[in-house]
Amino acid sequence: MIYIATTISDQKVNLGYAYSAQINKSFETPADCLNVIFPSNKKHEEYKNIDVYINENEKFFSGVVDEQRLEVTSSGCFLTIIARNKAAYLIDNEASPQDYTRPSLDIIFKRHVKPYGFTAIYGDLSVFSTIIEVTKGMSEWDVLEKFCSTCLNIFPTVNADGTIDATGSASFKKLYFSNVKGAVNYSSFVEKNYRYRLISEIIVCAPYEAIYIAKVKDQNLIDKGISRRKFISISADNDHAEKYSISTAEQMISNAKKKAHEIIITCPGAIFAQVGNKCEIDDSILGKVENLEVYEVEYKLNRNGEFTVITLLEE
Repeated sequence: MIYIATTISDQKVNLGYAYSAQINKSFETPADCLNVIFPSNKKHEEYKNIDVYINENEKFFSGVVDEQRLEVTSSGCFLTIIARNKAAYLIDNEASPQDYTRPSLDIIFKRHVKPYGFTAIYGDLSVFSTIIEVTKGMSEWDVLEKFCSTCLNIFPTVNADGTIDATGSASFKKLYFSNVKGAVNYSSFVEKNYRYRLISEIIVCAPYEAIYIAKVKDQNLIDKGISRRKFISISADNDHAEKYSISTAEQMISNAKKKAHEIIITCPGAIFAQVGNKCEIDDSILGKVENLEVYEVEYKLNRNGEFTVITLLEE
């Protein structure tokens, strides 16, 4: 990895080889995180940004420095940098309260994202006939995420090049995991089935009452011996509340099924993988598994070596 930090005076500094490093990317959190330690023999100027490259052409991480620490111990002198990717700008800044009666991805980008240095956003630019309410205390990221979930039914992601992906499917190349030449090689994997995460039935209740309006079941899960029931209530102030609640119940069952089966694969070295990457595995024991996507990426460099742990879920 190549680590290039930018000082508050806009000087680019190559920090050299890291003593240890960890980069975490996850669908669950908008901001990727970096924690890296360098051997040092001097006091450093204050850094504001840091970019991490796999090679001269592939940027793996680009972020904002949250913490910079210089330590002198009996083991030597060390510089520690803790950073988040550029989603930090959107998370840390509060949005101006307002209502959008006919919002679009383009207007949300121009008002809530672009001012923080983001260069472009990719996704459906249509105007939607709905209301997006920005309330006091919401962050700029909350506004973007609310629009994307309400109008596009996707979760936005921040790319290392300063762009936002709101397409719902990462535009990166497909990853092919196999221990053959030309594929992404791996040293180990773990396949996990979490039956306790599954939901076999959701009962939709009337507002403020224990009277059910609808039952949403997954008969295939019931046939497999899964018996896990949940209750949700419809909203009292929405004309389409029942239809929306049934759709929500179906989505809850679908999301639970997605998280119930995962494959955690460990690869030697640094692997350029992004959350949302489409991928497949071809293994002598596991067989050929297709229609997978990257859910989490964890890069580590420590005394045990350099490796990347990637969590895969079914699309």
